Amino acid sequence: MNENRTVFAFGGITGALVAILALIATLVILNTIGLFTQQDNARNYYKIQNVETLKTINEGKTSADFIVDVPAPK
Repeated sequence: MNENRTVFAFGGITGALVAILALIATLVILNTIGLFTQQDNARNYYKIQNVETLKTINEGKTSADFIVDVPAPK
């Protein structure tokens, strides 16, 4: 008979249920943290003071200059 059993030695169905519950708890915690982070940052946006002073990265280029044709797969 195996008498070296401990509380942390789960096996079979019990071990699978503990692992699933741990994964679900992790999923819920990470989603909650992500939701609160998204809500906080949605209220903390940048306010543009003067639109006329903004510089663009693609100065002098049109959107057609950034289009790249990708060859069709053979």
